[in-house]
Amino acid sequence: MHVAIALLPGRSPELKAELSEAVLGLLAGRPESVGGPMPVLSAEARDLEAFYRRR
Repeated sequence: MHVAIALLPGRSPELKAELSEAVLGLLAGRPESVGGPMPVLSAEARDLEAFYRRR
């Protein structure tokens, strides 16, 4: 399971790492699927690309 977090530019690498760790902590606390192995968990916090627009 992978979670991608896209942020507006300007956040520090330390903050992105802290956010990724927090998300992994939340995912790890969820109940396991019945009869199945625990999936590999990953999270990525990155800057939105320059072409991102909002209104």
